[in-house]
Amino acid sequence: MAIDEDDVPSERFIDQPPSCIEFCPADASIFVVGTYKLEVREERSSPEGTASQPRSGRVELYQIRESAQSTGFGVTQCIKKYDFPDSAVLDLHFRPQDPTFFAVCTSTSLMVFFRLEIVESEESPRPSVRHLGSCQIGEDDTVLATAFTWEPRPDTCLLSFAVAFSSGDVKLFGLSERDFQISSEVSIDQAHSLEAWTLAFAGPSSRTKNEKMLLTGGDDSILAFHSIESGTDSDCVTAVQLFQDRKSHTAGVTAILPIFETNYVHLGSGVFVTGSYDERIRVFTLEESPPYRRNMIAELSLGGGVWRLRTLLQLPCEEVGGDHVCSVLLLASCMHAGVRIVRITRRLSRNPNQEACTWEIDVVGAYTEGHESMVYGADSASVRRLTDHEAEYPGDTDPLLRSGNQDNDDDPPRDFVIVSTSFYDRKICVWSFHYEGAAVVKVNTGLDSVDSHLNID
Repeated sequence: MAIDEDDVPSERFIDQPPSCIEFCPADASIFVVGTYKLEVREERSSPEGTASQPRSGRVELYQIRESAQSTGFGVTQCIKKYDFPDSAVLDLHFRPQDPTFFAVCTSTSLMVFFRLEIVESEESPRPSVRHLGSCQIGEDDTVLATAFTWEPRPDTCLLSFAVAFSSGDVKLFGLSERDFQISSEVSIDQAHSLEAWTLAFAGPSSRTKNEKMLLTGGDDSILAFHSIESGTDSDCVTAVQLFQDRKSHTAGVTAILPIFETNYVHLGSGVFVTGSYDERIRVFTLEESPPYRRNMIAELSLGGGVWRLRTLLQLPCEEVGGDHVCSVLLLASCMHAGVRIVRITRRLSRNPNQEACTWEIDVVGAYTEGHESMVYGADSASVRRLTDHEAEYPGDTDPLLRSGNQDNDDDPPRDFVIVSTSFYDRKICVWSFHYEGAAVVKVNTGLDSVDSHLNID
């Protein structure tokens, strides 16, 4: 299917409701969308439906390109799609150890695996997606696999990941990379009494390299903490629930995101953020050794249920007025409230007369105009990487092996193209964001004058 290079609008309607999105780490211009369609449509506040309803879904591949008719960026037509006639897609992630390999989990408890690759065409090389295989990870295909997360630093060559289910259970799997057969499986039965919506591995344990912390959140408003320990045998894994936080959230816990992963806060703690149906974002610190004290250190209402969180930019730590300051920008998909760009700042004071460590959350940008229904997903690419892509792609024999969507921490990007999706109106929106610290923050909704505020090296 040829792509009309001029046909890259900043908004595009697609055939099925989008449920998740992620940019390819190996190529900043490529993103993948998962879709979720109830064959008997019901309006709901989240895309879970009921277990008895038939569903279908797709994996769809798109590209961000500069428009020949304006100064902005837009989205191509769907380049490639893979259909699930009897199953919907609920979550999608690229594997950290292999930036062209990704998986999705579905409403029939399937894990399905794909690889992005470049194929030759009559006009020029173009990205495509190849189906590799699948694995049934649930005994009952009426149970939804609602979310999954890759193990960030697996100790074996297995495909290692954890999955949350609509039954409230959480399971950890190790799969053979050759044939996707299950090599190890550990269940945390009834990790939640209602649907488990989200999960994330926390930072490395300070006690032992074989132990990891898994955080899970569910419709029961519980944030649960589990210890995952690997034995000397790579197939021997044990999971123990350490404790539950039943008080911090007043509605279902829908998102968990560790932050400051590469520079911890010098307090012997990991830091993570949660989102909830109660419309609030919360920041916690967690001690990763007994007695596992955790503290909610900041919270803010974002005006809509916080369905997903993604890191937009982690800024280098700096000295400000004698204090040590670290900041991270997050993308928050806030359902009926659109997208929020949130800044979380930690200030470590060296003044003995002031509080040693203070935290602040503020909203530095928002995008709502393009969406008329629930926003369930958003992701970003730096303009610097997109510009590199346009310059390198035509003559690059293997563009997916470039450095992709990563930037030098000493020279962080300031300009981003963001793609957000809304569910019931089946819409993809492309917009831009420029960040200049506390002084200048701008969200451009139209993308028609993007050059007016970009500062590309």
